[in-house]
Amino acid sequence: MAGTAALLDDLRAEGDDLDALVAGLDPGQWARPTPAVGWTIAHQTTAT
Repeated sequence: MAGTAALLDDLRAEGDDLDALVAGLDPGQWARPTPAVGWTIAHQTTAT
């Protein structure tokens, strides 16, 4: 199970890094496009 714990720690750290990157975005910035055509920052970072 050590592998599972390490994986979960890595996923948690990546999520924390992503949260830090988008924490200060205003509503207009959430609508900015990403390299994936037709997708915005909001599309790729939030669950609906």
